[in-house]
Amino acid sequence: MSKIENFDLVQYVKKVIAGCKLTDATPEILEELEEAIAVRTTNRIIATVTSYFSDKEVAEVADLLQKNPKMEDFEALMTVAAGVPQMEAHLEKSLDDLYQELTYDSSEIAKAMERAKKN
Repeated sequence: MSKIENFDLVQYVKKVIAGCKLTDATPEILEELEEAIAVRTTNRIIATVTSYFSDKEVAEVADLLQKNPKMEDFEALMTVAAGVPQMEAHLEKSLDDLYQELTYDSSEIAKAMERAKKN
């Protein structure tokens, strides 16, 4: 199995929250953050994967889902994506970029809050 098929969304979300220095947030806020980051990450993965799919890979996903009715769409996408040349590198870059975006946004918000406290 490749890294693509073994991607751990929960660990990635925890890494982003730690990178944003938000681990001390209340449980309610953490739950909302985790859900929002998970959705954004999943959307980024789907966008990245499908942008590199040809008609052949789209047909493979449809075939997998037809043959395995209990399989989730995301699982089928990731299974087929594992066979696409350079997909692992594309996903790694995409997730690294997303991490940078999310942690940069958080850093800028923290700086703005500090400036507001001083004024």
